[in-house]
Amino acid sequence: MSERNFSKALARRVEAARRLLASAVIAATIALATCAAIAQTPAGATTQTQAKTSAKPKTPTASPANPESVVATVGSRSIGRAEFESRYAKRSEQYRTHSGSDLAAELVPIARRQALEGLIQAVFFTNGDFNQARFDAAKNTRPQQFAYAVQQIRVELGGRRLQQQLEREFAPPEAELRAEAEQELTRASVSLLALQRGDFAIGYAEPREADVLDQYRARRAEFMRPDRARLTIAFIDTPVLPDSERSDPAKARAWSERMRAQAQAALAAVNGGASLEEATADFGAPRRDIDVTRDHFPVYWRGDERLNGLVFAQSRGAVLSEPVPAEQGWLLVRVEERVPAHVDPLKDAAPLIRADLRERARRQTEEQATRLIYQQMRDSLRTTAYRVRYAVTDTSTLKLPEPGASELERYYRAHLAEYSTFDPATTSVRARPFAEVKSDVRSRWMRERRIVAAREITAAIAAAWSQGKRDRGAESRAAVLRDVGPVVPGAAADTDAVGRAVGDSLTARAGALGVGTGLSPRGPMVFHVYQAVPGYIPTFDQVRRRLAARRDEERQREEERGAHALFDRDPSRFRTGDIVFFTRVSIAPTDALNVKLTRAEVERYHQEHIDRYSLRETMSARHILISPTGPGPEADEKARARAADLLRRIRAGEDFGALARQYSDDPPTRDNGGELGSFGRGAMLEEFERAAFSLRAGEVSDLVRTHEGYHIIQCISRESAFAQPLAWMYANVASDLARERARQMAKARADSLYLVA
Repeated sequence: MSERNFSKALARRVEAARRLLASAVIAATIALATCAAIAQTPAGATTQTQAKTSAKPKTPTASPANPESVVATVGSRSIGRAEFESRYAKRSEQYRTHSGSDLAAELVPIARRQALEGLIQAVFFTNGDFNQARFDAAKNTRPQQFAYAVQQIRVELGGRRLQQQLEREFAPPEAELRAEAEQELTRASVSLLALQRGDFAIGYAEPREADVLDQYRARRAEFMRPDRARLTIAFIDTPVLPDSERSDPAKARAWSERMRAQAQAALAAVNGGASLEEATADFGAPRRDIDVTRDHFPVYWRGDERLNGLVFAQSRGAVLSEPVPAEQGWLLVRVEERVPAHVDPLKDAAPLIRADLRERARRQTEEQATRLIYQQMRDSLRTTAYRVRYAVTDTSTLKLPEPGASELERYYRAHLAEYSTFDPATTSVRARPFAEVKSDVRSRWMRERRIVAAREITAAIAAAWSQGKRDRGAESRAAVLRDVGPVVPGAAADTDAVGRAVGDSLTARAGALGVGTGLSPRGPMVFHVYQAVPGYIPTFDQVRRRLAARRDEERQREEERGAHALFDRDPSRFRTGDIVFFTRVSIAPTDALNVKLTRAEVERYHQEHIDRYSLRETMSARHILISPTGPGPEADEKARARAADLLRRIRAGEDFGALARQYSDDPPTRDNGGELGSFGRGAMLEEFERAAFSLRAGEVSDLVRTHEGYHIIQCISRESAFAQPLAWMYANVASDLARERARQMAKARADSLYLVA
């Protein structure tokens, strides 16, 4: 950029900053204006602010004869209702002309307020220039309120500037995003167009049907499927046990017995001819399609081995003859379907067997090819190898003497916070007795002491080996003590995970002799690289990984040769058709900083796009959904009756969240007390949304019917629609307008070139 252009750009930035500060000052003055809130209330309505103001004695000021027609007073300037309504009507007509529709209902109060702000701003401008004298006169009239308004706007501007700074620093530039997208698309195109060896040769023998049958017989156990049952489960656990009583064993047992009695009564109703849904209607809809096997039941299931076996002895549609204990309460269970243990038929197992046989053939072929490479390169693989001794102390099996009672007591007291809980009923901290947690204390003490002892043993062995000695006592406590070698750098020292850890440590030392320590999957380890073996030819297994990389390169060359051969045999298969070459002229939009704008243009753009710079009305709510258990009016009426009963209980004072967790048929929100989070208009079903947005915070709706069932809605909070003032958004609005103008200018330039061509 030339010095002249740089100076112009800097001047524009300074002017934009000056306008932003001037807007903030004007906004502060607007806050001082004596407004009767008419801009946001119907004609003739009287607000609380008006009532209070009219009760105070007033100082005579220059105003119209009819005080009711005054909307706002700024210094000696009074703004009348007719002037305000005319301004608002003009703004509304501009918006209607630009967008082709009327203002949304929630945006009308915002537009009326902005029309009033525009009239107030005009007080401080003379022939388009800011009039400092008028501004000072208005400011000095009410200095305390002016100072407060300036402080509020300073805070808001600070937040806005922080947001803009974060956007500048962390938002990826558009050029980078475009470059990355083009790169990804290019990579995808290359991947799709490349010829693969699989296009022209399989390379491995296809499995024979006899081999598939032999594998099916030999792997019969692998395709064995266990007994499976599909259940419908009704939960008998209401009224819910309060959290404050769960820590009391006596109260918990009494509640469990009450639940069991209710479960027995419901089971008696089933035995008397009622359906499971009818017998348990007071406890919420049963959960359906619960798949179980003999070894796998739901986490809330507390049935013993006898009850588990009883499930698989029932016929289809039968209800278990006794309730099943649950994590909370009891369960009534109906068996919907039983699938006995069986072996998958051959048609289902054959695809898996064929894939396994193909993979086995591929591995064998690759193994042979890699061994051939090893034979060809064997003499060139000579290197220096090393002999290594290593020891590992296993922290899970290290034997230690049992701790004494006093040691466990000290450990318990040192970690008392970890064995304490907060009791919300008494607002106090309750420590679990030592006798209750003694087993856990012992386990933790032993685990920590094993780690310390393993480190001490490793350190003792390392110290002895470093001095050329052997500590037989410490070595006897190691889980692994081995001499291995020759070991090649980059290869595992042994066949297990510990051997790989030793090999990695040897590679990290770059072949230096001496003693080192490290960690292995089993615990601390110590190793001693005590001898170098020069001119060693590694075994095939020691260089397998290196040879695999060489094999990959060879395979790529094979694929390329095969692709060329395929193309040479029939080039017409790859004919692309006619190709057109053309020249394109691209007109880049002018830099937004070089687009000249006036404040009036920015204000007009803000008004015309007011919905873009407005925060829509939102609310947060929770709900309970009761869905019919089947088709038809009878099931619908039962669902409505259940929902009506819940609504009665909520209005009687029962906890909404607890009832939602217990009865709601909406799985995504049930466990969270029915909470839906925050949402705006258009996000929910029409009937649901209409009822929800008619509520005030804390209110509960009547029953709301949708195709999902019956809803009970509680409004948690509401956020009204809000348009951010131009003073806050000036930089963003100006930037949007400048970019739009730049695009229009670029299009006009391109159109002119097209016409010339």
